[in-house]
Amino acid sequence: MQTSILYQTIKYKLHDRCPVSKRYTIAFLNELIKKCEKARCDVIDELYEIYTEYISVQLKEEKYFFRSYLLPSGKSISISSAPQFVVHGTTGLNVWPASFALNEWIYQNKDVFDNRSILELGCGLGLTGIFTCMECKPHRYIFSDCHYLVLDRLKENIMLNFEDSDNYNINIKYASDQIIENDVHKSVKNTIELIEINCDTVSEHKISKLQPDIILGSDLIFDLNFIRSLVKTFQLLLRPTDTNKTMTKPIVYLASTLRSQDTYDFFLNQLDNADIHYEDIDFIPKNNCFINLESERTKLVKLW
Repeated sequence: MQTSILYQTIKYKLHDRCPVSKRYTIAFLNELIKKCEKARCDVIDELYEIYTEYISVQLKEEKYFFRSYLLPSGKSISISSAPQFVVHGTTGLNVWPASFALNEWIYQNKDVFDNRSILELGCGLGLTGIFTCMECKPHRYIFSDCHYLVLDRLKENIMLNFEDSDNYNINIKYASDQIIENDVHKSVKNTIELIEINCDTVSEHKISKLQPDIILGSDLIFDLNFIRSLVKTFQLLLRPTDTNKTMTKPIVYLASTLRSQDTYDFFLNQLDNADIHYEDIDFIPKNNCFINLESERTKLVKLW
């Protein structure tokens, strides 16, 4: 049993390529040894040897490490993330819990996303987008964020998870004047793009080029000033234009961890003021793909 656990964790081939935090690895091995000893099992030599190897090396500060997720399909996603909650003024270098709930809902509603053009706002390290592209095969997926460190780490995560894939044409472009209008992609299947979008400064001219069918976001409701900018961005994205009057109006799916009822109520009030319709989506995550310890505090809402 101990050998089986080792070869499904520390010695698993994915861990060799995308290792988790060394501090976490030591804590895991220490806990495994304690449990074996508590159960009065003889701890195998290999477990002791691996543990000794890790604790004998002086731990250095880790700028990044990997979190990997095994999907029911047999595929895996690896995300490079920072150990600190805030790095150089951004919280975007961590995986936030509401994305797990959003991913579970996407997994249970794949037909909503198949062959669609999708824009994700504040995508952070890219877990939701990478998961959606693997499980749903959208026609076009646009990752967007505003911090240069997040964009650089996001680019690495996209390339890491799709380096051997022939299913996607990947375009990395940060500058606003490099956005390609949706019409260009009508003859190109399975396109992944990475662009910079700052909700505080985004222009109608820039955002109107995107024309997504679906807009996604998770854990974006946390700051009153940003909420105003976010709702303004939703207004621009949901507003009919000369180029899309005949198109179906986009829909927003937003997942939020409810940390402050007052802050969330302020968001809903801003939606009312902007004449944006919304409704709660009744959803109980089944944890098919991700374990979300915050699921009871997660709200999923549809905007149009």
